[in-house]
Amino acid sequence: MARESLLEFLDGFERRARDTAYLERRGYRTIRTSYGKVLAAARGFARELEARGVEPGERVVLWGENSVAWAVAFFGCLLNGAVAVPIDQIATPVFAARVAQQVDAKLVLASQEKLAAALERPAMSLDEALAGARERPGAASALPRA
Repeated sequence: MARESLLEFLDGFERRARDTAYLERRGYRTIRTSYGKVLAAARGFARELEARGVEPGERVVLWGENSVAWAVAFFGCLLNGAVAVPIDQIATPVFAARVAQQVDAKLVLASQEKLAAALERPAMSLDEALAGARERPGAASALPRA
């Protein structure tokens, strides 16, 4: 099936809502997150971005390890209309700051370890983003089209 945008992947998230989308290892535990939970959190995070004044077309830097929180933030950016700017987790703070400055990032989302670099931009941790998404549940409305 041909897709015209990354948002169309979320159509499948609705259809497979109860299936496991992500497995994360935390110590000896494995945490399973369903497609439905990721979609709901992404919708909530889109509302969190809106509440923080991030408008469609503005850039949001994502700088951290692969995780459910990173995926939620990425898809939340898409749902909000913001442009997600991924930076490899092993990038140096100098490089990440230069990218954030060049794209004129409205917000930097980073892992807790990277957050100390702050990049002279408004910032929040990826874990904080996931928590904020849960506090602002998104309505099960139709997905926007790019």
